[in-house]
Amino acid sequence: MKRLMYFTMCLCTMLLVVSCSKSNSDNPLIGKWEQTIEQAGVKAVATYDFKDSGKLTQTMVMKNASPAIDIDAEGTCEYTYKDNTITFKFSASDFTFNKFSIEGLSDDMIDAAMEEMKSEMVNMEQSFTNVKIDGDKLTANFNGQQVELKRI
Repeated sequence: MKRLMYFTMCLCTMLLVVSCSKSNSDNPLIGKWEQTIEQAGVKAVATYDFKDSGKLTQTMVMKNASPAIDIDAEGTCEYTYKDNTITFKFSASDFTFNKFSIEGLSDDMIDAAMEEMKSEMVNMEQSFTNVKIDGDKLTANFNGQQVELKRI
């Protein structure tokens, strides 16, 4: 169960990690970006589609061979970007899991873990600092860690 919670929190972090924009068409962030994260043998690919309207559409695919993990999620949230600080708001209800399976865990255990996660993710607000866009590369700090996305 601890491993499930660890992977679930990694999933949440990936879904949240990049939500930034200005609300005008001169914004260099508008368009699709991708982030690949590999941690403890688990590979996750997140795609971020930043809209000029202040909406962000995200998709995430997480896979692993052993234990077998197959997670496919998508969602939307609102975002703002000002003074190199990103602020975005979301709730678990903004995201859907098309697939969520982890080898060795029953559907009931997965459902319980997802419900617990959703109950903690209500009207959340996160901030990212030191946002830098250099051509097709975006870096930012989130919870003491640097994240990087590449334009696709």
